[in-house]
Formats: sequence, C-alpha cells, structure tokens
Amino acid sequence: MMNNPEFNRNIWLELSLHRLIAAPVLLGLIFFIVMQNENGAAITITLAKSIFIIATILWGSQLAFSSVSDELQNRTWDNQRLSALSPFKLAWGKLFGATSFAWYIGIPCILAILLMPATNLPGNNLQISISLVLGAFLAQSLAFVIALLAAKSGATIPRGLSLLFLFVLMPIVGRMIYTTEVPTQLWYGTAFTRYTFVNISLVIFTAWTWLASYRVMQTALQIKIKPWAMLAFVLFCAFYVLGFYNAFSVGNFAGFVFIFAVLMTYFGALTEKRDLVSVRRFINPWFTQNSEKSLSQTNLPDKTLSEKKWLETPYFVVLIALSLAALLFTVSNKPESINAFEQSFLKGQSFALVGLVAILLMLRDIGLLYYFSLSKKPQRAAMTTFFYVMMLTVLFPLLLPKAIGFIANPLMSLSQSTGVYGGLILALLHVVVVAGLLYKQQVAMNKSLTIRA
Repeated sequence: MMNNPEFNRNIWLELSLHRLIAAPVLLGLIFFIVMQNENGAAITITLAKSIFIIATILWGSQLAFSSVSDELQNRTWDNQRLSALSPFKLAWGKLFGATSFAWYIGIPCILAILLMPATNLPGNNLQISISLVLGAFLAQSLAFVIALLAAKSGATIPRGLSLLFLFVLMPIVGRMIYTTEVPTQLWYGTAFTRYTFVNISLVIFTAWTWLASYRVMQTALQIKIKPWAMLAFVLFCAFYVLGFYNAFSVGNFAGFVFIFAVLMTYFGALTEKRDLVSVRRFINPWFTQNSEKSLSQTNLPDKTLSEKKWLETPYFVVLIALSLAALLFTVSNKPESINAFEQSFLKGQSFALVGLVAILLMLRDIGLLYYFSLSKKPQRAAMTTFFYVMMLTVLFPLLLPKAIGFIANPLMSLSQSTGVYGGLILALLHVVVVAGLLYKQQVAMNKSLTIRA
C-alpha cells in the first residue's frame, strides 16, 4: 500500500501533525465528559454515531468527491492521467488517501461504540458499528464514482453538487441508523433481521461501487474496456429487487431487467463523452467499408477487428440491446403480473408493443442529447435535451387539443382510437426525424472540419 505515490501524497496532505494530535484529544475529552452523565453509555453511543456519520459519511463523501473535482478545478487532472500510475492505484490512492483524516476521526468513534456496555438501543453495538463502517464505505465510493463520471465526460463539477449529494444522502443514512425497530426482512422467502440484511446489502453494493471506481478510472485514463460489468450490474439489480416480491419467474426477472436496462441506458448516455471524435470512433468501425484501416488509427493496435469494434462501442448501446432482449423474454414468459398490468393500466394494450414504444422514445431522447452535444454549445446539451423532452412529453400534450396531443407524446395514443399501433408509428416517426437531425449535424461538422483543414 505504501508503494502508491497517490496514496502517500494524500496521506501527507490530510494527516498533518496538528490534526494527528488534536483529533484524538478532542474526541477523548468529549467522551470523558459525556460518560460522567447518569446515562453515559447510551449518550456516548448516540454521540459517537453522530460524529461518525458527520465525519466519514457526510464529510468523507465530500472529501472523496473533491479528490477529483479539485484536480479538475486546479487543472492538474490531465497530469495525473499521464502519470505511470495504474487505474487501480490511482483509484484507491485517491479514495482511501483523501478520506484518511475522516477515518482517523471515525475509527475512535467505532471503538467507543464497541467498548460501551449493552443498552436498550435497537441492535447490538457490533451490528451498529458494522452498518456505520459499511455505510461510510458505500457513501464515499459512490461520491467518488460520481466525480469520476463527470471528469470522464468532461463536465464541470460545481462545489455545490457535492453538498447536494450530502443532503440527499442524510435522510437515507438517518433512517438506516436511527430506526427504532428491528423488523424481519423477507427476501426470496428467507427471513433476515434488519441489521443482517442491511449489512449484507451494504457489503454487496459497496463492492459494486468499488468495481465501478476502478472501471470508470480505466475509461478516464483512455483505457478501453468491455461493458460486462454494467451488464452484470443490471442483472444483479433485477435479481436483488425481485427478491422482495417473493415471486421469482423468468418473466418477472426479465421485466425488472428491462426496467433497469432502460434506466441505465439513460444514465450511460448522460455520462459518456459525446464529442465528434468519440462519435466517429464509435461509428466508423461499424459503418465504413474499410474498417481495418479506420481501426488501425486507434490506440488499440493489438486487438482483433471484432474486439476493437466492441471496445469503441459505448456501453449504453449494449444496454439498448439488453432491453430489447429482456422485453422479448418478458413477453415470451409472460407472468400473471404482466397480464394484470395490461388489463388495469394499459387498457388491454400489448405490453410488448408498449415496451417497444418506450425503447423508441428512449432512442429519440438519446438522439436529441447527441444532437445538442454536437452543437456549438455542447455544455448545455443535457439541460436542453431535458427541456425539449419535457416539452414533448408534458407541455405540448397539455397545450394541444387532446385529439392530436398524442403526436408529441406517442404514449398518449393508448387512450385514443389509434391504440398502441398508432403510438408505435409515431414513435418511429420521432426517431426518423431525430436521426435526420443527427445526420445533418454530422455533415455540417464534417464540412467545417474540412474547411479548417
């Protein structure tokens, strides 16, 4: 561990002599004063939990977030990307080095909880301590992944975004730690106590965020990777959520895969780089006749032709294919829940066709995102896309007469005489129009590049 220069640099920055002395002295005085109280043990546990949450989960997440955002703002991120450090060393050197002082404060709090006698608080001291430590690992690594994703896509990270992340996280952490009940959680028919289930879930999702940290750091360092991890994560999320319903079947599992694949496709489109160079690297290997020549100009000379194609393909494109496959499996193994959903919510319309309309509208939204990303002001592409999608989905259907409002929002055709087939045709028309806009945008950019050359 000490052979990692990035970890050592962060340790020297965070753990100064003054901090090393002041933190344990101050914590010792606080716990000593509290223990003089008649209910000193219970108060000490509550206070230690509060200090741990503030230091490691809230402030520690901000430190993990800033370990990347500060590099971007100080314009030193590119220098680190060009260093000889591997993605693994750079990732854990930042994640654990930048949060070292937060853990220097948090570990004594955990020790104080473990050393206190048993109280009437929910959960024993060991279970509480494990939940706190795992929650801190998850929060810090999640903040770190968010910062890396923004850095990889070239987005500007405002400092206020980390504060917003903390305020969103606070009620979740508070509910997990300060609940007054210990209910039994059923998962796939097996009963778990609350702390056991929470701790197992925290271990699993923390492992996923650590893997995400490493994978995103690889892409940030321009190392091409295959999208197996994201595919596995979508499948795992579907499996995890389905366990709460205690109704496992191929159709139900495929339905949840479809939902998570659509959600992660949007997420992937927002976090991928969308400049002209990235688009050309993706499109040229698949659509140019001389693919071998175009691929020989990439930084992947030792890969086969098929490997190079997939390594240049954004992972959200693979998720689109997964969503189509999941929709097919859902329909071919249709469970009773889908039949009930069709009758009650879809008014007898086919779930398969409605899902296909949703996928087409997703392609339309991603196409709009890329259209605005290739414009003269790509910094506002995400917000501009969101504005136009809301206009098409909500505002236009409200302003236009009801009989023609479904032209802007094809899903509204479910309540019209045209039904789902009309919605499918309209969704296809939306995709064709956006594809035409994208083609026109690419031609214009190619001409401008040719004139400059």
